[in-house]
Amino acid sequence: MRERDYTIEDSAHVRRTWASRNCVRQRGVAMLLVLIAVAIATILSMSFLSSQATSLGVAQNVQGHAQARSVAESALVVAINYVQTDDDWRTDKAEGQWVSSASFNGGTFDLYAYDGLDTDGDGVVDDTDGDLSDDASDPVTIKVVADVDGVSHTVFAVVTAGETV
Repeated sequence: MRERDYTIEDSAHVRRTWASRNCVRQRGVAMLLVLIAVAIATILSMSFLSSQATSLGVAQNVQGHAQARSVAESALVVAINYVQTDDDWRTDKAEGQWVSSASFNGGTFDLYAYDGLDTDGDGVVDDTDGDLSDDASDPVTIKVVADVDGVSHTVFAVVTAGETV
């Protein structure tokens, strides 16, 4: 083997070689950091879009429930007005369902009237004889079930002689 004498040009070449290797490593690290940043940005964007889709569903559900409640309460007001202003309602109507699937304001409603009170709050009229026409002082429980696009809302009111509870 022959020994070689190193010259100044050789040492400059060695320095350039090391410098270029460092430069390549730095470029590789920079590329890796950029890829990580892009991945994080993509994940954040996807989670934002996903939360927006959920928020839209919740908003539509709230709107549907508000509309169903509006339909139910409107029908209840009409029924109470009917009971309070028509003197013959007790003989014209029987206990049970008065209206079935009536369309109103983008939804439908069913209206029921029961002779008596729901004394225990379970939605079933307990104190009843089942006859609306036998006693003008008997309270009547009015129930309205409204449905708007699959969302339902139920309201109750008790009407006694001369007042609404």
